[in-house]
Amino acid sequence: MARRGKPKRKVTQKRLAEFKTRPPRGKGNGIKGEGESDVVSEVEGVSADSPAQALVAVSALVGDNQDESEALSHIHPTGEVVDAEGTDMEVAPATSSLDVFSESESELTVDDSFSDPPLETVETPQVTGKSPDPSALWDLLQQLSKAVEERDAAIAERDAAVAERDAAVLARDAASSLLDMTRGKCLCDLAHERDIALKERDTARSLLHSTRDMSLLTALNERDTAIRERDIAIEARDASARLLTHGLFPSD
Repeated sequence: MARRGKPKRKVTQKRLAEFKTRPPRGKGNGIKGEGESDVVSEVEGVSADSPAQALVAVSALVGDNQDESEALSHIHPTGEVVDAEGTDMEVAPATSSLDVFSESESELTVDDSFSDPPLETVETPQVTGKSPDPSALWDLLQQLSKAVEERDAAIAERDAAVAERDAAVLARDAASSLLDMTRGKCLCDLAHERDIALKERDTARSLLHSTRDMSLLTALNERDTAIRERDIAIEARDASARLLTHGLFPSD
């Protein structure tokens, strides 16, 4: 399997020389030193104030052809540097680069001791190693059970209310449908009755017209009969008058 991550870099004499000639860096206080540090150890002129510097020192002692993993094998877990046989090598004690910086003309001493600003006091509950009270746990369990029962009862009531609402909605829809059907039937019946009434009205009007015509015709016939009877009476009167006239005054 291929190894992931940043590839390892070998420590060469060139890098070691650059490391020894590089001025130390200031940490935390913004002060940078010039020249070489005073904390350079007796081993190859490299300080062991960090694992990287110890690694450089061990790499210089072991050889230029070994990588960092082989060099790290010579670092004891306690911080000491040992050779391949397990014997201690002389390495400068771990010293912070913030302690002392030296310059060519004067010596500058930096005190890296500082104190954090006071923090606000926050009361935190005291955690003890005592086991909890069984009675308190039982009471808490009873409260939780009661809360769960109340929640279930509330859910059941809500479901019952929803069911009642759905039933009411269904009943309303059924009543509305029945009302629509009844109204439609009533409208149909009313329309049919109206048509029948119109037909009856037309029939009565036609009969009325026929009766009126018959009455008029009968009246006209009766009038004509009366006129003929009058004419006959007039003719009889005239005939009687003529007879009477001829009886009184007979002609020659």
